[in-house]
Amino acid sequence: MLPTTHFIFSLLLAAGLFNHYGWLVIFVIAGGVFIDIDHYFWHIYNKKGGNFLKVYKHYKYDYAKFEMIEKIKSEIYIFHNVEFLIIVVVMSFFSAGAFMFLLGLLLHYILDFIDEARNGIDKIKSVSFFAWLVRTKNGKKAR
Repeated sequence: MLPTTHFIFSLLLAAGLFNHYGWLVIFVIAGGVFIDIDHYFWHIYNKKGGNFLKVYKHYKYDYAKFEMIEKIKSEIYIFHNVEFLIIVVVMSFFSAGAFMFLLGLLLHYILDFIDEARNGIDKIKSVSFFAWLVRTKNGKKAR
């Protein structure tokens, strides 16, 4: 899903929560939009550098291609896995900002899931960092 869609929905959620949480809702936008920076990190790691605009275009235009989908299934995005979610959930018990981030993160995950289901894509990203490590070590595609 494109960052603009994540931004619009995160902004709507933040606006709805603003009266109660004030400016802490900025963390909703951080959790809802900026976690996609992990795509850029992965690209830099694999390509040993990268122009942000080129990476954006790469994912935007190649996303629907079957080859791209198969390639993404073998990649790990550090903010799109259950381990990261667990860390944020635990932090949300101790911090209102972390709770707002969690709401944005969950919204992001839901929007990604809807987008992938709408496009007929079966779980495009690896859902666990540790499962990805085991599967890639054994030469299998991570799921």
